[in-house]
Order: sequence, then C-alpha cells, then structure tokens
Amino acid sequence: MNKIMKYMECIRHLYPDLILSKIEPISTGQNNDILLINSNLIFRFPKYRSGIKQLKNEVKKLDMIRERVSLSIPNPVYRNLHQNKTECVFIGYPKIEGEPLSDRIFNKIDDMNIYRKLAKQLTNFLKELHSIPIDEENNQEIVKIIYSEWSGLYEQIQEKLYPYMNKKGIYRTEQHFKKFLGNKAHFDIHPVWIHGDFGTSNILYNSKEQMISGIIDFDSSDLGDPAIDYAALLASFGNDFFHLLQDEEPDVALFVDRVHFYHGTFALQEALFGLENNDHEAFRNGMGDYW
Repeated sequence: MNKIMKYMECIRHLYPDLILSKIEPISTGQNNDILLINSNLIFRFPKYRSGIKQLKNEVKKLDMIRERVSLSIPNPVYRNLHQNKTECVFIGYPKIEGEPLSDRIFNKIDDMNIYRKLAKQLTNFLKELHSIPIDEENNQEIVKIIYSEWSGLYEQIQEKLYPYMNKKGIYRTEQHFKKFLGNKAHFDIHPVWIHGDFGTSNILYNSKEQMISGIIDFDSSDLGDPAIDYAALLASFGNDFFHLLQDEEPDVALFVDRVHFYHGTFALQEALFGLENNDHEAFRNGMGDYW
C-alpha cells in the first residue's frame, strides 16, 4: 500500500461518511505531506513524530485564535491527533480561496487604493491577533528568552558564517547586532500572540475580489515581539508598502527600530539555514554581498 492509499484508509476509517472522490498531492514539505481532496479540502499528514507534536500544538493555537480574528484561518473540522498502529495523525480543513500573495501578484497590482485596502486588512488582523489576552505573569521571562534567542543567533553567525564573509560583511554584521543587543531599551518588549511567519507564502489573496482572503500556517505562532510580524511584512513587500502599514497602525512607530533590526537579520538566517541543511541556493542567496 503506497503512502497516499494509507492516508485515504486513515480518513475513511475515522470519517466513513466523507466521500473521497478526487485526491491531489499538492505539497511534500520538510514536515508534512499535504493533499487536496475533493478540490475543497486540505489534509495535512506529519511525516515524523516531532511533526505530530507540532501539529497538536498548532491545532490548539488555531482553536484559540479563530474566534478572535476577522480573516479566515484554517479550521480543522477533520482531525486525528492520536497515533496508533492502525491510524495516522492528520488534520483536514476547508480550503481557503485564494493564492499566496507572491511578488508576482503583489507587483501586478496597479491601484494604490488596493494597496491601502490590503494594508488595512493586514494591520487589522495583526491588531486582533496581538490583542488576544495573555497571562502577563511570565512577560519578563519571555523577554529574557527573546534576548537569548537573538544573542544565540549572533553567536551562530560568528561561528558558522564569519569564515565565509569578507571584512565588510563582518563589520556590517557586528555593527547591526552589537548596536541592538547592547541597548536595553530595545528589550522593553510587551509580549503578545504573534503569527511568527507572516510572509508572502502564508497570506492568501483573492485576485477576483482584490483582497486578502485568509492567513495560513500558524506553526510558528507563539508569545513574542509584535515587531517580528511587521518585519516579515517589510521583508515581503518593501518600504513603500510598509509606510502604508504605518499609516494604518501608527503604534508601529513604538517598535520600528526592532522591526528594522529583525529585517536586517533575515538574509543571514537564510544563509545559516542553507549551510546547516546543505541548501546551496539558500546559502548563496542569504550571503549576498556579505562575501
């Protein structure tokens, strides 16, 4: 029995009334196999045991966030989160109409009013997400973790990427990290629920309606710095659109320095990922003019 047939048997066993008339593999990522079923249902199957734990956590987040945001997010109405010898772990949810807001689609828009509408939709979503009530008792500990993560990233870059960098690249990197990590004011952070991977591939756009139709992939969602989500938007859509976001949400000015710091690390994070995972293209793209 091949993998897809096994997946189908798992679904039929738990949901015998669900008719499976058309099966289309649409993605084989690092952690999940993804199928489009009946042209309107997305099913995800984790490949590894670690992916099972991640999927369980993601479902908890989706169930918590869904009623608090106005844009569509995945709603796993079909789910099995307990693995045994006869069943496999999966979630299934109605497909959200639209396609990822790629550079190609974004740059084809020729109406400033549409860009403003998109900026309003995205800032409204982030305001809703970032406003979800949290237990603030652990805020100081979360801020310590945030500092530790960025100082740890700096150490990894020094150890693993510096040997490939030219002198100018090393100088730029040191200035970027030391200026940020050495200023306590940069860690006056009020943690909120963040998406954590708020880039083009996870923002769905309906070209017919000319609007954002949904947000996907909450695997990285956690308590953290709201500036992370805005840094992802800056990296995805550029400075001009970022100014529109600031027009819609003036409070971004309160943490704009952190936005620019995070944005300035993304290329090096890509290079580090490429080096650690033998992805030569990611490594070359990330290193850019650092070498």
